[in-house]
Parts: sequence; C-alpha cells; structure tokens
Amino acid sequence: MLKEIVKLQRDFLWGWGSEGRKIAWASWEKVCEPRETGGLDILDLRLFNVAMLGKWIWCLSSDKGGLWKEVLESKYEGWRSLKVIRVYNKDSLWWRDMKGIWKMEDWGRSFKNCFEWAVRNGEKISLWDDVWVGTEDLRSIFPILFSLSISKDAKLAPFGEWLNGSWNGI
Repeated sequence: MLKEIVKLQRDFLWGWGSEGRKIAWASWEKVCEPRETGGLDILDLRLFNVAMLGKWIWCLSSDKGGLWKEVLESKYEGWRSLKVIRVYNKDSLWWRDMKGIWKMEDWGRSFKNCFEWAVRNGEKISLWDDVWVGTEDLRSIFPILFSLSISKDAKLAPFGEWLNGSWNGI
C-alpha cells in the first residue's frame, strides 16, 4: 500500500500520461526535505509509517493497561516477542510490520536501550532477557549459565527483590 501511495505522489509531481514521463529535476529525498532547506516539504510516508509503528511499540511497552494491550499480550506475548525473527501464520499484518520495524537497522536494540526498568516486585521483568541491572541483559553476559538454566523464561520475582537501590537475592 505504501509503495502505491508513494507512486501516486511521484506521478503527480513528475507527471505520467499522454506526454510520457517527465524529468525528475530533484531526488525524492530532496523533495521530501523542508522548504527551508530547498525541498517541497512532501511527507515521506515510509518514515512516517516507521514512526507510527514505533509509537505503537512504545505504547505496548509503556502503557499501564487497557483492553488493546491485554489482547496483544494474550495473542503475541507482548512487545518482547517482536524480537522473534520467525513470522507465524497467526500474526496480523500490523504485527508483522512492527516486527519488521524492530529488526530494521537494529532498531529494537536501540529501543530496548532507551528503557530504564522500575523493577518493583519483579513479576513483569524477564530474568534473562530484560536489562534490569547494568547495561546488558543477563543472557548476553552469561551465555553458558543461560544455556544450563532450566528457567529460561523465568521472571525476576522468584529470585529476590530490589530494596533501597540494591538486589537482595533469596
């Protein structure tokens, strides 16, 4: 759909019809730049789409609740499943697009690095996959320990609690 809309924009600007295709005097990137920098201020729909899908990912990870979030978490297991490379038949087109954004230019890694977890009781924090202490997830820091673990999908809560700025293991 995006390609079709961009094609319509380009055809309108550069023409197509009985006269044949007109000369494109500027690149599409230049045309999309703001007028102040010499462009025509045409909306780059590809970047706009990336921004909107990114906003959905942000809302999914940061909103406290709501029916839409409960449905997505029950169907797709929340925003963490965006990093799963495999596309499933049950995935909606919208979810597939969000997975594509997550994988694009390592967007997912930079997105995860923008989080600062509030551990609280630890029931929603993944022990291995979330960066809840330090700057890297425990799976990456301790790959051998992770491979030996029988609790690969464990949450943080059963292993201790965060009190007064330090970790108190059980």
